[in-house]
Amino acid sequence: MAKSKRPVSKSKTPPSKAKQAPKRKERGIGLTIVLILVMVHSILTAFVYLRYTQDPSGNFTPWLVTALFLAAIAKFVAAAGIWMWERWGIYVFLGATLVDVAVGILLTGTMLIVFNEILPVAILAWLVRDRMQEFK
Repeated sequence: MAKSKRPVSKSKTPPSKAKQAPKRKERGIGLTIVLILVMVHSILTAFVYLRYTQDPSGNFTPWLVTALFLAAIAKFVAAAGIWMWERWGIYVFLGATLVDVAVGILLTGTMLIVFNEILPVAILAWLVRDRMQEFK
């Protein structure tokens, strides 16, 4: 039996110049907990806004409810995007927060909604402030 000759690959680049493996991104326990809480917060907030509306008879326009649930879904998707280090996740999260603030004020009539919505944004911004270059 004859031995088969394999082509030997000779790299022209020295080993020190070889492509290095990308650095592993570490989320950290703080960011992990906040992203999980953002996912839960987005769903619970939608139900809380519907429960505590100004109109006890429930005669509010359907576009408010639609906007509220779309914002909740967008926040959930945004948190998943941030989890995967996608920059668009941050922008979707900010946009959905603005929608939540507007709809929350229209439904409840209280400015406490602003605090309820801005607090998660502030915490998330503080946690990713030094890691923005890691987002794709």
